[in-house]
Amino acid sequence: MIGQEKEPAAKSLLSNFTLLLPGATIGPGLSKHFLIDKNHKEHHIFFNNDGFHNHLLHHYLSALSLGATNQRLQEIYDFHASYMRPLPDAVHTIDLNSGKNDYQELFGKQESYTSFLNFFTKEIKDLGMMGTIRKWVFRQDSDMLARTIGGIYHPLIHLGYAVEFDLPNVAAEALALAACEDDSLLPFMRTTTTTTTSSEVTDQSDESGKEDEQEYTSKNGTKTFESIIAKVKNDSDLDGLVEFGDAVSSFNIFTNDKAIAILGEYAAQWEYKDPQTSLRELYIQSMLLYASTGIRGQETKFDFFLLHCLTSMHAMHAILPHLSSAQVERSLRFCVVQALLLYVRCGRPGLKIESLRNYKAPGMNKDNGNDNPWLDIIRQALNARDVHCIKAIRALALGQIIYRDAFINNEDLWLKAAQATLNVAGVHEDTKESENFTEETSRCWNFDGIGFEETWNQ
Repeated sequence: MIGQEKEPAAKSLLSNFTLLLPGATIGPGLSKHFLIDKNHKEHHIFFNNDGFHNHLLHHYLSALSLGATNQRLQEIYDFHASYMRPLPDAVHTIDLNSGKNDYQELFGKQESYTSFLNFFTKEIKDLGMMGTIRKWVFRQDSDMLARTIGGIYHPLIHLGYAVEFDLPNVAAEALALAACEDDSLLPFMRTTTTTTTSSEVTDQSDESGKEDEQEYTSKNGTKTFESIIAKVKNDSDLDGLVEFGDAVSSFNIFTNDKAIAILGEYAAQWEYKDPQTSLRELYIQSMLLYASTGIRGQETKFDFFLLHCLTSMHAMHAILPHLSSAQVERSLRFCVVQALLLYVRCGRPGLKIESLRNYKAPGMNKDNGNDNPWLDIIRQALNARDVHCIKAIRALALGQIIYRDAFINNEDLWLKAAQATLNVAGVHEDTKESENFTEETSRCWNFDGIGFEETWNQ
């Protein structure tokens, strides 16, 4: 439960729901699982100098929760471990008792990862996992919330796995990763919030997040996320800010003053209601933003970055029950900001709900009697080599369980989205074995911008 707010029993149950299938070996000893511990002790969170993130744990835990065999788990570990960089030595010892805030000079630097990892490991030992998360992610002088949702949501997603599976070492990894990301989302704090002092705390017994925390009051609007996306789609002031043909330079949108001003205003127009209602809205709309923009007839091209809008909502589902309503609001509004930026980056594609509704997955429309189609989807997801495939399937399956009443006549657009995901990222008869993570990711997902006609004409 959030604060003193009361929820119906069914909602309370679903708010803490975790997707686990029979066969999943989850239990109190999970944190000591030797492959999880081995990744923590031996591997860098960045597997190259370009800042690409270590996804080993994401793949491993997603497969573990869906009942993967020990052999499959070992295959997943070996594939990802083959291209990892070793954990570097710490460059600095962070000591808050020294009276210096010199740790702030380490923010945004990949080489600081181990220094932050050691620091947050100690903080978690002293304050507990959630106490440390609440204290540091929402700490005003560290810009950590902007960094946690920055990096294409990766620190937030990593944190979601830590909270969902109760893995304190993974929480330390996530917080250290956030500290190493840039703060490009920070300017949006000024356009979407005003600083206030708040005595609100969660109803958790661990209240260590109160010290050094400064709350913010959002400039709450009256618009739905769906209506804001429609406005952004048709806003001529955003024309020309991103051009087809250069996926790298398209990320200049994150530091473009004009984009910051326009999209910051749109983000401030979003109406936050309460934790569960607003998460429901963004979870459903993130699924549609991901799935309905990437289907034309029977052709599918899913945007790699819009995919992360969906999986970030899975992470928020895990973390949300442990936060105050004010903390949830700030987190979700930053998620809105990130989603708007990624939407503009990929060319502002139209949401084609009818295309998703009419999608017929190749090889998945045979008459299987009373068989549950999700069973075959999960089997295929477990065998998929791309890590983002199983993450997306798991997020879609969770969404289907919790928000299955989201659409008219209970039509299962979650299922359609999952089937289309497997079509682009699953293993098929003609699928060639990829040599590494980058090659496999490039095979499955679109990076050129699905909102550009040139992408569909290639």
